[in-house]
Amino acid sequence: MTKSKRTTITNGLRSFRYLFAFVAFFAGGSFIQDTIWGESGPSEGEIIIFLICITCFVALYLSRRVRFDEDNIYRINGKRERATSFSSIVSIKRSRIKVNNQRMWKVTYKDEVDQEKKFRFLEGLFQHGSTQEFIQNAQRVNPSIVVWQHPFFNHPPEKKK
Repeated sequence: MTKSKRTTITNGLRSFRYLFAFVAFFAGGSFIQDTIWGESGPSEGEIIIFLICITCFVALYLSRRVRFDEDNIYRINGKRERATSFSSIVSIKRSRIKVNNQRMWKVTYKDEVDQEKKFRFLEGLFQHGSTQEFIQNAQRVNPSIVVWQHPFFNHPPEKKK
């Protein structure tokens, strides 16, 4: 079974985790050096820097990525992947929440037991246009999807003559 080509909507900040690993490596080295050869042991500042770097590394490693193909949207947390079929999506709404002058999108879908669930995503920094492509693919598979391009108003699609 071959994987279809997936388009990335948001890729998280996973690449920044290496920066924190680099800083944590040197903070940990200093921590070990002070523990073995130092008389007073490591300072509180070194311990705090080390713990902050480890926490940021884990948080960025587990950051969510959102991708889609012709039939599904995939939410990937770490190594766990959850697929949602376009046919189960009820609505796609541009929410009121803004981060770095970009609005978040809210996807409402029905799960296996017909319960309505939601998830949000922010279009990636270099992924402009991929959200509109996602909406077009989702509407192609499921024409009954309600798309809210504005946070407060649902404009019906224009009818072609």
